[in-house]
Amino acid sequence: MVDSLSNGIMKNTNDDKENILLDKTKQDKNKEFFSELVNKSPIFKLGFSQDKLFYDENPIQLTTQGAYFNSNANLDYVKNRTSNSSTNVGKDYYSRIAKRMESNEIPQGDFVYMSGIMKPEDRVNTKFSKKEVQDMGPLSGAVSVRDLLDRTSELGIHVEEFVHRALSVVPELNEWEKNNLTRQKDEEALMGYMVSKYFPDLAEYESKRILDVYNIDINKQMNIDILEKWTNEIETISNNILENKGIKIKPKPKPKPDSIMDKPKIELKPKPKPDEKEKTWMELIKSLFN
Repeated sequence: MVDSLSNGIMKNTNDDKENILLDKTKQDKNKEFFSELVNKSPIFKLGFSQDKLFYDENPIQLTTQGAYFNSNANLDYVKNRTSNSSTNVGKDYYSRIAKRMESNEIPQGDFVYMSGIMKPEDRVNTKFSKKEVQDMGPLSGAVSVRDLLDRTSELGIHVEEFVHRALSVVPELNEWEKNNLTRQKDEEALMGYMVSKYFPDLAEYESKRILDVYNIDINKQMNIDILEKWTNEIETISNNILENKGIKIKPKPKPKPDSIMDKPKIELKPKPKPDEKEKTWMELIKSLFN
């Protein structure tokens, strides 16, 4: 009996250690995930708050992969959305949020709610269809295409929703939004453009999504000029806010030189003095053994 009890204790202890290691690994990956986003976008840095982020309990594909609920989205608002949803999927989605609001797990407005498959590093699914992944072809190496796209998809959705939040809760950005974005579809086009800029792998997907849903071509030069201007303006505002708060901003990497004039100068080997004779390779090799 003593042996069996001790074996059981040892097994439980080992299991606990493995669970602790797994939890720590998950925490490290989550930290790395959000650090990448904070360093990539000053707007995300201002909008992001871990206590404002919630994931759906069901790890299933939803029509809405992520959504920002502004400060007006209280329990009554969510219950109203539940009643007015035309599908059972929609009703179930909002009812799950309402239930967690009633238990005070989720606040009364101002939060980001993500699909259950959007948890960082879960390697469950991606926004891309199976056919789209197949069409992209195989990649060499041990990492699958789906794993790579899954992570990029997760990064892109998190950026989009917390940029929405930044435009809503940061006074300077909210003022800019009121003065520049007169339509909701303009803000969505800006999100698609920014996600494409930060994550080029998602550019084709975002372009098609914005065109299909909002009838805006973010690849049209006229729209590119406007969206790039808007992006630069809100990034500048965000950087100024962070600097005023004394928060260090990771500098953007310098662009690669475009011409030979921008390349670093190469110092030429000095010529030997007139009274010196330059050694040949054979003489240099022989000198090593002297």
